[in-house]
Amino acid sequence: MNEDYFDKVLSNTRTAADQWNKFAAECGDVEAFKKAFHLRPTANKDKTTIVSTLKHKPMRGAYTKDTEIAKFLKNLYNQELYKEGLDYNTIEARKAVLTEMGFKETSRSKDKVHECKLQANMINAMSGDSALKSFLKVENLTFIASEFILFPKSDQEKNLKGHKVDIVGYDGLNKIFFFELKTPENKEGNPVKQVSEYLEIYSSKRKEQTIDVLSNYPINSIKTGDVEFHGYVVYGYSDNLDTANSKPFLRDEPGVIYFK
Repeated sequence: MNEDYFDKVLSNTRTAADQWNKFAAECGDVEAFKKAFHLRPTANKDKTTIVSTLKHKPMRGAYTKDTEIAKFLKNLYNQELYKEGLDYNTIEARKAVLTEMGFKETSRSKDKVHECKLQANMINAMSGDSALKSFLKVENLTFIASEFILFPKSDQEKNLKGHKVDIVGYDGLNKIFFFELKTPENKEGNPVKQVSEYLEIYSSKRKEQTIDVLSNYPINSIKTGDVEFHGYVVYGYSDNLDTANSKPFLRDEPGVIYFK
């Protein structure tokens, strides 16, 4: 493992958490804000990505210096850029402001655009999704991280390509969930094998490092190091979980969740 890279991720994670706490202490409606933006610490030159889960900017991110996160978040909050349910002209105006702040549109395939929308929807809804929690056999399900990764691109290019977890969830007790989202139409690759590799890397070979980072994560973090890791491929996301065809996680064998 690239220890220098990991040390940067962990250091930036701690700084991001401190900056978030500073912002949250002064934010009047932090719960509403958390439904629109979250933080993604990186090892990229002491920068953190602020990620949007807004319907009009799903999974778009803007870089900011780790020491200026609270200031950046306060700017978003003061301009009420976290609010949904607005008229078309207001949304378009706010999209323009977000783009100017760094939440730029990128060239993506139709399938990837759809996947980003699914990912944002699941992040926003998972804590209140009673059907999903029932299927996972947990009382609580909290979003922790998106696009979670602990090693540099150079490692990915060699032998660890693709080990970037779409969504990390947590039951508040002792279960961490890795969710790999796919559109229902996406038949490419072997996502079950992909999730198996996530589990092998993060819950075995790099368990200690994974717990270190997730224990210090901004906004929501895990509360104990004594955890189990469960992995799932998720096809689609809606309020209609297909329990008949979905398969639970079994030991180290990833589960598969289908939504209608």
